[in-house]
Amino acid sequence: MPQEIELASQQFGQLLDELKQRALLETQNQCYAMLRAVLHEFRDHLTTAQAIAFADGLPPIVCAIFVGHWQPGEGSAASTSGGNLHDAVVRRLTPHHFPPDSIVEDVFALLAPRLDSARSTAVIAALPPGLKELFADGKK
Repeated sequence: MPQEIELASQQFGQLLDELKQRALLETQNQCYAMLRAVLHEFRDHLTTAQAIAFADGLPPIVCAIFVGHWQPGEGSAASTSGGNLHDAVVRRLTPHHFPPDSIVEDVFALLAPRLDSARSTAVIAALPPGLKELFADGKK
């Protein structure tokens, strides 16, 4: 296996392990489903240009999940808040999974330090106001 793929796989496994601990989840399946739901709902609240710019700064496997099953132009690109995003994530996951109230914040707290630092400042600055706060103070 090429080293880049092995490293990406290890980093993704570490992300899921950290999400499992932070969000107090029980299985890797729950972690994956919740990460995917948060990423897809976030993506659907961005314009196509914002989503592409954000994807460009993500780690490889997270980027693949972010763009998976995407139909550009179908997202709302509506202004939203972390709370509205959480509600959308809950609707996406129910009835199979029941995310903790902090799932959106948990995912972004773990993603923020993994974003490509050369791109992340400009990408975050271009986000809609209700979503930009997910990255406030470099913690989320």
